[in-house]
Amino acid sequence: GNDSAARGNTSKRVVQSIETEIGGITQAASSFTTDCPFFRVYMTPSYVNSKYMPLPITFYKEHLQGLRGITLQVSNSKKKWPVNLNPYDTSVRMTGVSKFLSESSIKIGDICFFELINKKNYVLKVTITSEE
Repeated sequence: GNDSAARGNTSKRVVQSIETEIGGITQAASSFTTDCPFFRVYMTPSYVNSKYMPLPITFYKEHLQGLRGITLQVSNSKKKWPVNLNPYDTSVRMTGVSKFLSESSIKIGDICFFELINKKNYVLKVTITSEE
């Protein structure tokens, strides 16, 4: 039989997987729950080495529209780091994060959860989970 038409029907699934690509989901990561809006970032070598982190454009449009900066705070610390937001058409980059990355000991393979805990001062609480 001619089943090539059926095989060409994978494009829908591809689109769905792009959303989850941002955070290589593991068991530890999928058990994270919060009432605040949040997104997750799987720390790849390019983020750690290039000193930037992605922020989903959907999250930006919904919660941070128009902002050019935000504050990061690690969940178990009082320390805060100001970072820049650089919005593009389809993505947003958090830049100026090198101090945050080194001082919070983030490594390649870590998964960072960013929760919007303070909508007035725009503070994102960061929870870092390691693969191990």
